[in-house]
Amino acid sequence: HPIHTEAVAGVVGRAEMLSAVFFLLSILCYRKCLLSKRHDRGGCIRGMEWMAVSLLLCLTSVLCKEQGITVVAVCYSYDLFIANKIDLPHIIKWLRGSRRPDSPSSSLMRSGHRHDDSDHAHNHTHNNLQLRDLLLRGVLLAAFTVSILVLRVKIMKAELPVFTNHDNPAVTLDAPYRQLHWLYLCFVNAWVTLNPTFLCADWTMGTIPLVTSLLDPRNLATVAVFASVTVLGLYGIWGKQRSRKVVVFALSLVVFPYVPASNLFFPVGFVVAERVLYVPSMGICLLVAHGLWTLHQHLAGGRKGTGNGTETMSLVQNGNGNGSKNGNGTLIVCLGIGFSLLLGVHSLRTLVRNREWASDMDLFTSAVKVNPNNGKIYNNLGFQYEYQDDFVRAEELFRKAVELQPDDIGAYINVGRVLKTQEKHKESEIEYRKAIQLMPKGNIIRIAPHYINVYYNLANLIRIDPERLQEAYDMYQKAISMKPDFVNAHMNKGDVLMKMGRVPEAIEAFKKALEHDPSYSDALFNLGSAQMQVGELKEAIRCYRGVLERDERHVLAM
Repeated sequence: HPIHTEAVAGVVGRAEMLSAVFFLLSILCYRKCLLSKRHDRGGCIRGMEWMAVSLLLCLTSVLCKEQGITVVAVCYSYDLFIANKIDLPHIIKWLRGSRRPDSPSSSLMRSGHRHDDSDHAHNHTHNNLQLRDLLLRGVLLAAFTVSILVLRVKIMKAELPVFTNHDNPAVTLDAPYRQLHWLYLCFVNAWVTLNPTFLCADWTMGTIPLVTSLLDPRNLATVAVFASVTVLGLYGIWGKQRSRKVVVFALSLVVFPYVPASNLFFPVGFVVAERVLYVPSMGICLLVAHGLWTLHQHLAGGRKGTGNGTETMSLVQNGNGNGSKNGNGTLIVCLGIGFSLLLGVHSLRTLVRNREWASDMDLFTSAVKVNPNNGKIYNNLGFQYEYQDDFVRAEELFRKAVELQPDDIGAYINVGRVLKTQEKHKESEIEYRKAIQLMPKGNIIRIAPHYINVYYNLANLIRIDPERLQEAYDMYQKAISMKPDFVNAHMNKGDVLMKMGRVPEAIEAFKKALEHDPSYSDALFNLGSAQMQVGELKEAIRCYRGVLERDERHVLAM
């Protein structure tokens, strides 16, 4: 599927692939747990060893990607609706306080075992054990999930990751429009999966216009996608057909893994990310394949497979098949041709998409064609030209990003940096100051770490003028106050202090740089030079020797 390209071709997407592997292995082990008929003498939950392995694989999946925790929900829905064959009538009877019917079976994906009336007491005991095991597994899975979430919150120190409003523009909207926009994104993700014609590496900023009205016609698309999911869900727990098991499992693969990226419980740092659809696309593909199979069976007159309980399928039958007898042979052939075209088009699109991921230049060039209103893409494309020393073209792209997103701090920083490279210092300073004016104000602020570079870059620019050293020093101090471990800012602050004749303060600045990065040989050399100036010769020699230990070719330290 073309939607898989980002997860496969992009290094960041490897997390999705690894998580998906352990995700599926966890489901298989949970299935083994359900197939196990062993009970220990104490009557504990059956298949405990497979349950433990399943949870361990779930944890491994979470360590690869957070959405791996959703395998718990997939497993339990499998347990409820497939293994125990619970459907809507069962649920209604339970809610009314009726006795649990005798039909549910503990086996997976196989027919239940019928009992005679004489075995009614035995059946009742057996069903009670099944219900007890079902509840115990639910409690265990819930406890495991809560433990993982608590651990995750502690690791993150109860703070969400820092991202800008441009990464997820809907965070700036008021309720209910913020929620309406995020719900609309569910449709966008579904549409990108079903119709992967236009794929893009970045969907932030102005790619998808915000939903700002209840009368926005896109709300109808939102209603349509949720209505479809609801209908499929009801079919999965209400239908009597054998195919409802496939629908339940496929729908659980679609819905649960997508929830963490849906913005419905907490905002995320992206609008649409194709890589997070890696696992949900499995469910989509399963639903499409099952739909084609069901349609084929209907056209073929409901022909079954062999007597061993398996069902076979052939999308294109010969003239002697049941399809021809029912006058549906032509339709079956058309179905087969359509399915072949679907596979062919998706395969071709996947090949094209892989070529677009061959290099960053190809990737962002293709992205600009798909989303020409996304300033972030122009910034990324500008970086590629900057790396190739085509600063004129890079400047054009960075300015285009500013034009599309006038409040993007990073775009101004990029323009200022490339102007400085072209030695247009006055123009560069103007752009840096525009970026500073856009910086959030307040005593306690959380901003994207790379925005702090604007103070550092401006300080590096104005320090060229000997009369503006104090101003450069203030800029370095500002950067350090916002990022205490900013090693280069400590280093350059020390250089400015040396030029200002404030050597003792420079020594402290160099020591701070080494405190955060002990392997920084240039900082150690500068510390030695500063100590030489204040007469601390032994310490200076020790510093120079330390530099040579780190870099034996350091000529100045020799």
